[in-house]
Amino acid sequence: MTTAAHRWLAPAAAVLAVDLAVVVLLGPLVTGVIDYRVTSLLRNQLIGSDIVTLGVIAPLALAAAVLLRRRSPTGPLLALPTALAAWYFAAELVLGPDRTGLPGNDEAFLPLFLGVLLLSGAIALGAWQSVAAASTQLRRSPGRWVGGLLLAVVTLFVVGRYLPAWLQIVRGTASSDYTAGPGMWWTIAFQDLALLLPAAAATGVGLLRQAPWADKAAFAVSGCLALIGAAVTAMAWSMTVHDDAGATTGTAMTMTAIGLGTAAPAVVCWTAHLRAQRQAAVGAAGDVQVERRAARHGQPA
Repeated sequence: MTTAAHRWLAPAAAVLAVDLAVVVLLGPLVTGVIDYRVTSLLRNQLIGSDIVTLGVIAPLALAAAVLLRRRSPTGPLLALPTALAAWYFAAELVLGPDRTGLPGNDEAFLPLFLGVLLLSGAIALGAWQSVAAASTQLRRSPGRWVGGLLLAVVTLFVVGRYLPAWLQIVRGTASSDYTAGPGMWWTIAFQDLALLLPAAAATGVGLLRQAPWADKAAFAVSGCLALIGAAVTAMAWSMTVHDDAGATTGTAMTMTAIGLGTAAPAVVCWTAHLRAQRQAAVGAAGDVQVERRAARHGQPA
């Protein structure tokens, strides 16, 4: 990790964590000060998303700030997917609500959303540049596993979710999730189909072909997918708890299984990273012991 060029990353990540927490605390989960121009079904989905933002994403941003402050190689590696996920959800809050007729006031809080978008974008770029190549190196077997899992996730979302949903929309038989907020649906579809899933597919192919850039991209894409999967799971359970139309315990459990599957590439990446960090720490401790023994016997290390 470079030191002088990206000293701003730690305070920026801390401010991002605070901004995310403020957005959630003002939203429907806590105070309801921010009244999003969405239907009740989408509001319940936002409550689920806010739970993950407040309970997972904001703490991860804060943890990344601490690690960046300590110049740990894990700091930018954690900040990168966290910032990407924060940008993803903030873009939904800006572009998704229906401002043509539904009541609300969310546009009055644009500076908060814009702060998340700008901070997360800057942090993602800075973290990408600061990630040390050694901290993201995946051995051949884990790299192939992550590549295959990413391609499986892309196939699952494109073939299992978006293709059937698009055909239903074309036929005029769209689901209640779509009719409750077409603008929100298309916002998420654009982010997934035009940004996230193509990046995941390219990374998966890159890992299978052992491209030098793919290891770093794997941490970024897989971490973002894992956080989005957690939010989707929380949304499904929030809808079930609020007895929304079409929401069942079975559906929520299915979404939980999908969320766990979506997190699998990130689990493989971080397991490999933590194992490498542990081995490096053991090696460093061994070097220190050798130096101390040499010093006691008056010999060069």
